[in-house]
Amino acid sequence: MDQIESVEYNGFEISNGHVDHGWKKVVYPKRNRKQKPADQTATNGGKNAANGDNVFRSLEEQAEDRRRRILAAKMAVSDSDEDESRSKRRSNGYGFDDSEDEIAARKEAEEENVKAAEEAKKKKAKAKKEKKPKVSLPEAAAKIDPSNLEAFLIEASARTILVSGAVRKGDRLIPPPSFEILVRLTFPASSARVKATERFEAVYPLLKEVALAGAPGSKAMKQVTQQIFTFALKLAGEGNPVLAKEATAIAIWALTQNVDCCKLWDSLYKENLEASVALLKRLVEEWKEYSLKLSSSPSNTAALNRTMKSFRLKNEEAITEGKGNGSLYKEADKSCKVISGRLSRGSGCLKGTAITVVVLAAAAAFLSSNPEATSELKSLVDSLELHQYYNPIITAFKN
Repeated sequence: MDQIESVEYNGFEISNGHVDHGWKKVVYPKRNRKQKPADQTATNGGKNAANGDNVFRSLEEQAEDRRRRILAAKMAVSDSDEDESRSKRRSNGYGFDDSEDEIAARKEAEEENVKAAEEAKKKKAKAKKEKKPKVSLPEAAAKIDPSNLEAFLIEASARTILVSGAVRKGDRLIPPPSFEILVRLTFPASSARVKATERFEAVYPLLKEVALAGAPGSKAMKQVTQQIFTFALKLAGEGNPVLAKEATAIAIWALTQNVDCCKLWDSLYKENLEASVALLKRLVEEWKEYSLKLSSSPSNTAALNRTMKSFRLKNEEAITEGKGNGSLYKEADKSCKVISGRLSRGSGCLKGTAITVVVLAAAAAFLSSNPEATSELKSLVDSLELHQYYNPIITAFKN
């Protein structure tokens, strides 16, 4: 806006100093607007700017301080993790200079080795047959209910299955040591009977049959009979009448199955004198029942006869020396005389048959001129005690 030059006249303003025919142009002066002083604005602006800068600077300083503290905390955590990692590496066998790739490779190799070891263990476990837990005979018998057992035995196949499976691959279902335990538990002293005794009595007949099953005359069965005879003779002398009765029956069974038990008996005679007396008495009392089996062959009869002669010599020696068990030796000697007499009376017919056998064997040996046949003939003569007939028969064949 152009400035208007004006003259103030009595409070009025006359433009350009001219008088226009008495007309006057009155111009009212405009009020001047208030203007903010520049210097004040600038000053205030500077102050406000300074205050703003101070505020932002303080915030920045606080933020920087927080950043420093966070960074220090992170560094502390990193240091602790690194120390822990180093300790783990040290415990795992890794070095400080090992790289992460090397460590990973080692870990992978270790995991593979562990897996291979586990697979090898599994293969070995599969290769080995799982063994069924063994249950002792007393434990098994104690859990059997007699009523259930009787129902089981009624079935026609039960006995056949047990007896036919008594021996499998050389292993016995009830070996002699287990059979001895069964006998003891089934025939305890009257004061030692318990509730389980009835269970043992219920299963005993069948289990006894299983324990005594086997091929007669086989090598394995001969060993079994000798083991059974040994423990049966011992049980027969323990002073329990019920046990002694069963034990002597078992011992006589072993004698009838294996003539070699006669030699074993002879070696155990003095150590088991009381049991031997009981066994001899049983043979005398039940001779008719056992004589056929004991004298089933000439060799069996001869073996038993030699055993009786050996016993009589031991008895006579002990009685003469006046040993403490003289009464038992005298009692045993009476039974030995009776058995020897019965064997000799029944040997007449037997010897006739034996002589016939020797004659036939001698003829075969002479005609074949076989040294082995002659040796077998001599063994037969020795077993039958027919030496007085051997030489005349051979001489007759030569003439």
